[in-house]
Amino acid sequence: TQTTDDGAQIRNNFADTAHGGGFWNSGGTVNITGSDSAAGAVDITHNWAGDPTGTSNSDLRGGGFWNIDTGTTNLTDVRIENNIAHRHGGGFYNSGGGTVTIDSSNAANFKSTISNNTLKDTGDGDGGGFYSTSNNTTTTLTDVVIDSNAATDEGAGFYVSSNGSLVDLTRVDSPNNMSQDSGGGFYNASNLSIVQMSDVLIDNNRAATEHGGGFRNNGIITGNLVTISNNKAGDSVASNQHRVGGGIYNPTGNITLEDVTIVNNEAKSRGGGIFNSGGGIITITSNTIRSSISGNVTLFDGDSSRGNGGGIYQETAASTINLT
Repeated sequence: TQTTDDGAQIRNNFADTAHGGGFWNSGGTVNITGSDSAAGAVDITHNWAGDPTGTSNSDLRGGGFWNIDTGTTNLTDVRIENNIAHRHGGGFYNSGGGTVTIDSSNAANFKSTISNNTLKDTGDGDGGGFYSTSNNTTTTLTDVVIDSNAATDEGAGFYVSSNGSLVDLTRVDSPNNMSQDSGGGFYNASNLSIVQMSDVLIDNNRAATEHGGGFRNNGIITGNLVTISNNKAGDSVASNQHRVGGGIYNPTGNITLEDVTIVNNEAKSRGGGIFNSGGGIITITSNTIRSSISGNVTLFDGDSSRGNGGGIYQETAASTINLT
């Protein structure tokens, strides 16, 4: 068990031929606790998985932190910032049945952050902020901000894959993340990977050259009090004629949302707010507030097959959207 007191730093470390630039936890328990202020937070920052002067370390993961082999990591009042990995998980990589909990002791004063983490691999860099994978791997974030991370491929803020992976988000904000491919804010990649959301904001994220500016989902999502706003799929009409799902791109998955606001998202082709296809199922209901889908847009480039479905676009016979 490792315990770090408030104000400490894990900074400027390099795993030049391996994973876990800042910290490697394999099977043990790690408890890191700061205090509820910017000065008292524990910084995991400017770490690198891979040789920063080299170009061949393309499969190195977990720039800030690497948690595997049923390891347990509990972080409170931390900043995971400005870390770099070559392949996956610029800020954090959780795999092999690991359990990760990140939270804040007093969110009114300070929220833990996962921000400005990046990936170097130009062909397959997923999960700029956080990457979670493999069966029985669990990640729980409470009162956390996932901000301004970048992915050279998919899932700039958060990427989750593998059937049996579980991600639980409570009072989490995910703004300003940018992927070069799909899922600017979040990518849920496997058909039985599960994401649970409560009081979550996904705002101003971008999928630069593909789909799902806010969220791409191939798996299972449940949520309440979720706001998906100001996200974009595609950078320009001319170069991104088929970019769909500005807010949500659901090509095969199952999404159930209660009290949701999907507003002011943009796609360069179809489905400014929501794009649903491939047998995907989306259910939106209202309870304490009235769910709304408003102010979303698609851009028209002169092709009549594009620019459709400003709020919602659905295709293929097996796809279903339920609004109640």
